[in-house]
Amino acid sequence: MAFSSTLYAPDFKAAARLAFVMLSYWAFFAMPFFILRSTRDVSRLVLLVIASSIPPSLYAFVDIARGISDLEEFRLQSTFSHPNIYAFYLVLVLGLALYVRASDIVRASPRLRLLVTLYIPLLVAFLLLTKTRSAWGACGVMFLVYAFGIDRRFLAGLLLVPLLFVANPSLLDRLTDITAATEVDSFSQLNDTTRLNSYVWRQALWESAIPQVLERPLLGHGLESFKPSTPHFFALVGPQGIDGHNFYLQMSFELGLPGALALVWLLGSVAWRLLRGWRRDPPGILIISCLLLAYVLESYSDNMHFYLSFNWYFWFVMGTICAWLERERMAAPQGARRRA
Repeated sequence: MAFSSTLYAPDFKAAARLAFVMLSYWAFFAMPFFILRSTRDVSRLVLLVIASSIPPSLYAFVDIARGISDLEEFRLQSTFSHPNIYAFYLVLVLGLALYVRASDIVRASPRLRLLVTLYIPLLVAFLLLTKTRSAWGACGVMFLVYAFGIDRRFLAGLLLVPLLFVANPSLLDRLTDITAATEVDSFSQLNDTTRLNSYVWRQALWESAIPQVLERPLLGHGLESFKPSTPHFFALVGPQGIDGHNFYLQMSFELGLPGALALVWLLGSVAWRLLRGWRRDPPGILIISCLLLAYVLESYSDNMHFYLSFNWYFWFVMGTICAWLERERMAAPQGARRRA
């Protein structure tokens, strides 16, 4: 659907580029189906993704040293191009760390599990310094599920998180800003002292975009058309425009309502595959399902389809687990025949 929409997109080159970017996400999802040979490979590939976070974690200290003079405005982004992308990547790595601790199929020595466990507090601190609230919420849900469903000792660790907010008041300001909504009757009332917070600003953008979606509900306006179109229907952006900050709405605008349904179907089909494999590794599938849920929640308030490096990692992880489940499903009848 993305590729077909490039034919009537306002900028064919930009639309085609994004279509190929999306195709690369499928490629990373499909890759494990060709390289995974045994259950042990799941451990290797998951640990490989966790190990990939070491260079960004080391560089994060350099980034912090540069921004420590102005912590109120500082947002950690490490080697990534934006703090939000780094935040979503950290949620993924934290989920995999919990997966290594919880999964029945991961083959890791006690020393390695200890190192992964000790790595978690550092990643949580980095996540807080990104000041990405949607990632905070997604990670909080994942940790609560892990604490209540798998290991209640983690509840004690969660009690230490408020100390980080006390140590850095700018984190608390970032959290409370979203509750301090500004009520205005017209955009003309906005000025340097009267501003919309980021969530209310998003809501205003979405409400302005919905009538445009309904103008072309079947085909949409073409891939990569949202940003150049915003100056025509949203008064709070400049001539360059802005993206939708909502994956579902942007796909509805660009690919039509069938495009949004296709996105929901895609995410739902991955969830269905995971749930079908629940009995093979209940605690592990629970954590991976939380990672998928985190992606679903993050897509509500961010432009997830643009984040190339994060999506490569995310879809590679999803592909690894789905490839293992498919391998187990295919091997089950053979095992039954051997036993007979």
